[in-house]
Amino acid sequence: MDLSKLRVVDMQAFITLVKERNFSKAGARLGMTQSSVTQVIQKLDEDLKTKLISRSSKYFTLTSAGKIFLDAATDIVNRLGVARQEIRKLDQEERDKLKLAVSTTPGEFILPPFFSQFTTSMPGIRLVIEMCDSKKAIAMLIAKECQVAIVGSIMERLDADHEARPLLKERLVVIVSKDADVGKEGTIPASQLATMTRVDREAGSGTRNEASAYLDAIRSKIAAQVPDHVDRTLQLQSVQAVMAAVASSPGTYAIVGEYPARRYAELGQVRIVEVQGVTIEASRIISVVYNKHEVTDNVQLFLDSIEKYFEMQSAWET
Repeated sequence: MDLSKLRVVDMQAFITLVKERNFSKAGARLGMTQSSVTQVIQKLDEDLKTKLISRSSKYFTLTSAGKIFLDAATDIVNRLGVARQEIRKLDQEERDKLKLAVSTTPGEFILPPFFSQFTTSMPGIRLVIEMCDSKKAIAMLIAKECQVAIVGSIMERLDADHEARPLLKERLVVIVSKDADVGKEGTIPASQLATMTRVDREAGSGTRNEASAYLDAIRSKIAAQVPDHVDRTLQLQSVQAVMAAVASSPGTYAIVGEYPARRYAELGQVRIVEVQGVTIEASRIISVVYNKHEVTDNVQLFLDSIEKYFEMQSAWET
């Protein structure tokens, strides 16, 4: 018995023959000639080293071996049918899925209204969003672990395969706790910051990267006023953690994006302040990044939609 030669198509032909109980009808249903059906049964007999049917001039009956093979073949064909359907469903889900890597400030404070609008208007596209820092988001895109990245900073030069489109400009601002004794008039002297702990983001953060020039200007002003100042910092992994830390600790400050700062200021948890004597304008560009050679229909729809959304946002603000 050589089971390696058994073919699913032959099993299907055998099952059809048993159902139709007639070689001609089975052949018609299978799109085969009667003689071709006969050859299939003969091949199965040879492979299994037994007779599956007992045939008379007009009729046939299943042998004991034929009954056993019918049960086994039916089970195999049915299982393969279920597997085929599940694979097709999985393939469709993969085609419908759009994986995004989004840095935390845009993902938590800027993009949620757009994501909601997009999923409502494009129900056939399923967004799968991973929140991370800007550096990891770009790394995921390059490694093909996502199709689109949305970041607050592009820390390294992109290769020729990838392109970044600017979406909006976000100011970077200094915040202190609402309970702080300073900054109540909207400004704070650098000498006062020298007595406070700066709450910072991790090294891969877009906010931290883009705030470096602004922070250098603040440090210079502090050094001029407090020469023996020692920088005190607390490093946290998300913008939410930074905001919560400053809100609950009057002796801290942070440089963050204007969107989360305004949200927490409106809730009465922090104050946005300007550092006296520091005139540098701090801002960063929120960008959408993608592989130019892998723009599927879903990716193109997403790019068009997000650009249109922020164009309209800009028009409303002006």
